[in-house]
Amino acid sequence: MTPSAVDVVTVGEGLVCLAPAGTQPLSEADTLEKSYGGAELNTAIGLSRLGIASQWVSRVGADSFGTELLRILAREGVGTDYVRTVPGRTTGLMVKERLDAEQVSVSYYRAESAMSTMSPSDLPTEPIAGARVVHLTGIGLALGGGAEAATRAALELCSDGDAITTFDPNYRQLLWGPDDARAAYTSVLPAIDHLLCNEREARLITGAADVPEAASALAALGPSTVVVKRGPRGAFALIDGIEYDVPASQVVAPVDTVGAGDAFNAGWIFGVLKSLPAVVALRAAAWVAARVVEHPGDYAGFPTYQMLMSGLGTEAPAMRVGS
Repeated sequence: MTPSAVDVVTVGEGLVCLAPAGTQPLSEADTLEKSYGGAELNTAIGLSRLGIASQWVSRVGADSFGTELLRILAREGVGTDYVRTVPGRTTGLMVKERLDAEQVSVSYYRAESAMSTMSPSDLPTEPIAGARVVHLTGIGLALGGGAEAATRAALELCSDGDAITTFDPNYRQLLWGPDDARAAYTSVLPAIDHLLCNEREARLITGAADVPEAASALAALGPSTVVVKRGPRGAFALIDGIEYDVPASQVVAPVDTVGAGDAFNAGWIFGVLKSLPAVVALRAAAWVAARVVEHPGDYAGFPTYQMLMSGLGTEAPAMRVGS
C-alpha cells in the first residue's frame, strides 16, 4: 500500500473508552458504553473532519479493540499506514465516570499494552520530515520507555525538514509528578514551534501564576507561539512577541469537557495550515473546542469544515492586546 499524502503527522496512543451512559457513578451503572480516544488520535480525527490530511503513528493490540479502532480511523479519513498491530498485546483501556460536564474522572489501564512496546523504529522518517505539521503531546514522554524515545526521536526527525512542531503537555498527575514532568517539558521546548498548554501546565513549567508572565517565560524557552488554554475564560496567546486574547466560544449545553483541549489543538493547527491570521485561528480553535464540549466522548462533537466556516460568523472576535 502506498501511503497517502499528508499534512499532519501525530504520534501517540489510542485507547478504548468504557463509560456509563449519561451522568452517573460507575458503582451505579449496570452497563458501560464503548468509544475510543487518545489525545493525538483525537486531534487527528478533528483535523480530518476539517479537511486536513493526517496520519496517526502508533501501535495497537492484536485484539478486537485494535481492529475496530483502525476501522473507525479509516472511516474518519485518518491515515494509519504507520500503525503496527502487536501480537500478544492489548489495546490500552480507559474507564470514564461523568457526574456532570465538569466532574469527569478517567482511570487508565495501559500497562503491558501495545503502545508500551513502541520504539523509534516505528517512526516513518520521510513522512515526518516532509509533513507540514508534526503534533506531539507529553503523554508519550510520561509513558517513558519506547514511547518517550519515539516522541523525542520524532522531534529530531523534524529538524531534518520544514515541519512546524506543535506540542500539548497534556499533564497527567497519575503518570508522573510535577518535577519530572517539568524537566521533560523543559527539555523538549527548544524543539517546539507552537506550545499549546493550559493554565495549570503553564504554571507547572514556569512557576508563574500570571498568564502573560508565564507565556513570556515559556516563549523564552524556545516556542515562537505560546497558547494558554483557559477553558470557559477563552485563551491567551503570545505569538512572535504579540499578545492576543480570545473569548471562549459559547457552549449551548455542556456535556463533557474531555477532549476539548485536543479539539482546540485541531482548530489551531487547521488555522495555521490555512494561513489564517492569528486572531481568526484562535477563534477557530475556540469554536471547535466548544462543539466537543457539547457532546459525550472524546471526539464525537468534532465539526466539519462547513460547520466551522458557518459557526465562525456568529462569534465575537479575538483581540490583539499588545506588542
